[in-house]
Amino acid sequence: MSVQSFAINTLHGVHLGFVAMSSDDNLHGQMMIKAQTTDEDSQNLPEFMALQDLSDGTLLWQVKGEKIDIFNDKCHAKLHNGYLTYKNFSYILNDLTGAL
Repeated sequence: MSVQSFAINTLHGVHLGFVAMSSDDNLHGQMMIKAQTTDEDSQNLPEFMALQDLSDGTLLWQVKGEKIDIFNDKCHAKLHNGYLTYKNFSYILNDLTGAL
């Protein structure tokens, strides 16, 4: 099983949380997102509040062409070229795999 981890930032570089993705075949797997920031002002950003929707439990992911679909029974997001898109927000993912 492979595990990858990422930091989640706004397009302006504000840290909003973390992602961990696991997979047995690199085509589909599970994902956990943790919306987390130490900056009180960042907790009021609409990007942070939207990200909290994805923090409610385990998400599933599946490769679809050049993108990755991320979903559960309540949410649907996309991952493409290092950007996570959810609702009308885009986030930058910074790879932490091997950095820890």
